[in-house]
Amino acid sequence: NQAAQLLFEQDHAPEALRVLELLPVAERDPALEIEVLLAAGSFVQLEAWLAVHEPTGTKERASAARAAIWVGKLSMAAGIIEADRLTQPDTPVLQLLAAKLELARGHYAQAAEQFARVPAGAAVSSEANHGLRSTLRAAGLSDLADDLP
Repeated sequence: NQAAQLLFEQDHAPEALRVLELLPVAERDPALEIEVLLAAGSFVQLEAWLAVHEPTGTKERASAARAAIWVGKLSMAAGIIEADRLTQPDTPVLQLLAAKLELARGHYAQAAEQFARVPAGAAVSSEANHGLRSTLRAAGLSDLADDLP
């Protein structure tokens, strides 16, 4: 897991995936595995992972929700996000994921509102800013997106 984590952090997702695949499934860090699969663009493997795993823990559940959005399993993503927001309503990561879910559903106004709620100093704030710009462009508001700082 440590070698895969290091490779992943250095933007070597395909190599990190190969390292993870050398480990027995029970020894893999599930959240890391999901994030590596996402970064590597391994759509089929992500779907397979989601089909057989029940995510546990905050980080793993957030990664699973992100993956579910990416592969189009929006109901699954919504279930994870809604359940976690009951106990952690103001978590920036969950706000970001809720925004991504609304964007995937084509609900641009709700997505923009959720992206804008992510606090400026949060670890995911740059991803939220990018998401807000993408949402505005998708809604036909490119000029407004271009004017954002």
